[in-house]
Amino acid sequence: HLRQGYGGDRRSFQRRRAEGRSPSERTMTSSKIPSHFAELLDFLPDVLAWVKDRQGRYLWVNRAFLIQYSLDHPGGREFATVENIQGKTDYDLSPAFLADQFRHDDEQVLAGHRIVNRLERVGESQGTTVWNITDKIPVVDAKGAIIGTAGITRAAPTSNLEATAAGFEP
Repeated sequence: HLRQGYGGDRRSFQRRRAEGRSPSERTMTSSKIPSHFAELLDFLPDVLAWVKDRQGRYLWVNRAFLIQYSLDHPGGREFATVENIQGKTDYDLSPAFLADQFRHDDEQVLAGHRIVNRLERVGESQGTTVWNITDKIPVVDAKGAIIGTAGITRAAPTSNLEATAAGFEP
């Protein structure tokens, strides 16, 4: 937990972090997260990352998310951009049965819970079910209020996946 090793409680840690940021970085905006984190997440080619507001609208996604979205939605003349994704929800980007699952998880996170190492179905590719490992956390403002969600997902290891996932088919 955050309290360990930081010499104070969680709110003190969050306040100290917020005081060191510029006003544009103190709140989540529709166009960016702190640039050094965005840049770092863009270096991870196999990890999709995102930030959403309380209504489930995408505020930011990393490069891997954009590439995967472009591959999953062929026919566009160019790769998707952050601006193409901003303001959209999972219902705009995914089949309803998956969007329902993603939104349910977001509601749990907005209630203050974390999702850690969740095995989840994320779609189909060439007739094969695609499984990922997903983590989601609340995004808080300088006062500690939950203002959205952030998450990452990556491909689940394929060893023994078929046996583990067999009970999750629709």
